[in-house]
Amino acid sequence: MSDKNQALYSHEEQMKRIMSFTKKQQDKTSQLIKEAKDNLSNFKPPAQTKEINEQVDALIGSVNDELDKAMAEVNRQMDQITS
Repeated sequence: MSDKNQALYSHEEQMKRIMSFTKKQQDKTSQLIKEAKDNLSNFKPPAQTKEINEQVDALIGSVNDELDKAMAEVNRQMDQITS
Protein backbone atom coordinates (compact mmCIF):
# COMPACT_ATOMS: atom_id res chain seq x y z
CA MET A 1 0.00 0.00 0.00
CA SER A 2 1.42 3.38 -1.00
CA ASP A 3 1.84 6.22 1.48
CA LYS A 4 -1.04 8.06 -0.17
CA ASN A 5 -3.32 5.03 0.11
CA GLN A 6 -2.18 4.41 3.70
CA ALA A 7 -2.96 8.01 4.66
CA LEU A 8 -6.35 7.83 2.93
CA TYR A 9 -7.16 4.56 4.69
CA SER A 10 -6.08 6.02 8.01
CA HIS A 11 -8.32 9.05 7.54
CA GLU A 12 -11.22 6.86 6.50
CA GLU A 13 -10.76 4.70 9.61
CA GLN A 14 -10.58 7.76 11.83
CA MET A 15 -13.71 9.13 10.19
CA LYS A 16 -15.55 5.83 10.74
CA ARG A 17 -14.55 5.84 14.42
CA ILE A 18 -15.63 9.45 14.83
CA MET A 19 -18.96 8.74 13.15
CA SER A 20 -19.48 5.65 15.31
CA PHE A 21 -18.68 7.58 18.48
CA THR A 22 -20.95 10.45 17.41
CA LYS A 23 -23.82 8.04 16.69
CA LYS A 24 -23.43 6.42 20.13
CA GLN A 25 -23.44 9.82 21.83
CA GLN A 26 -26.52 10.89 19.87
CA ASP A 27 -28.30 7.69 20.90
CA LYS A 28 -27.38 8.24 24.55
CA THR A 29 -28.55 11.85 24.37
CA SER A 30 -31.82 10.84 22.73
CA GLN A 31 -32.39 8.27 25.47
CA LEU A 32 -31.71 10.85 28.20
CA ILE A 33 -34.11 13.30 26.57
CA LYS A 34 -36.78 10.61 26.33
CA GLU A 35 -36.31 9.67 30.00
CA ALA A 36 -36.48 13.32 31.04
CA LYS A 37 -39.68 13.84 29.04
CA ASP A 38 -41.19 10.70 30.58
CA ASN A 39 -40.29 11.89 34.08
CA LEU A 40 -41.74 15.34 33.45
CA SER A 41 -44.95 13.96 32.00
CA ASN A 42 -45.40 11.79 35.10
CA PHE A 43 -44.76 14.68 37.49
CA LYS A 44 -47.81 15.76 39.44
CA PRO A 45 -47.54 18.80 41.70
CA PRO A 46 -48.59 18.20 45.27
CA ALA A 47 -52.35 18.18 45.61
CA GLN A 48 -52.04 20.05 48.88
CA THR A 49 -50.31 23.09 47.46
CA LYS A 50 -53.17 25.43 48.33
CA GLU A 51 -53.42 24.05 51.86
CA ILE A 52 -49.67 24.32 52.38
CA ASN A 53 -49.66 27.92 51.13
CA GLU A 54 -52.52 28.78 53.49
CA GLN A 55 -50.65 27.25 56.43
CA VAL A 56 -47.48 29.13 55.55
CA ASP A 57 -49.41 32.40 55.24
CA ALA A 58 -51.07 31.77 58.63
CA LEU A 59 -47.71 31.01 60.21
CA ILE A 60 -46.14 34.16 58.76
CA GLY A 61 -49.13 36.17 59.99
CA SER A 62 -48.76 34.70 63.47
CA VAL A 63 -45.02 35.45 63.53
CA ASN A 64 -45.70 39.03 62.41
CA ASP A 65 -48.34 39.44 65.14
CA GLU A 66 -45.94 38.17 67.80
CA LEU A 67 -43.21 40.45 66.47
CA ASP A 68 -45.57 43.43 66.60
CA LYS A 69 -46.48 42.59 70.21
CA ALA A 70 -42.84 42.22 71.18
CA MET A 71 -41.90 45.51 69.52
CA ALA A 72 -44.80 47.26 71.24
CA GLU A 73 -43.52 45.97 74.58
CA VAL A 74 -39.97 47.09 73.78
CA ASN A 75 -41.28 50.52 72.82
CA ARG A 76 -43.32 50.72 76.04
CA GLN A 77 -40.26 49.85 78.12
CA MET A 78 -38.12 52.35 76.22
CA ASP A 79 -40.72 55.04 76.92
CA GLN A 80 -40.59 54.17 80.64
CA ILE A 81 -36.80 54.36 80.68
CA THR A 82 -36.64 57.70 78.87
CA SER A 83 -39.49 59.25 80.88
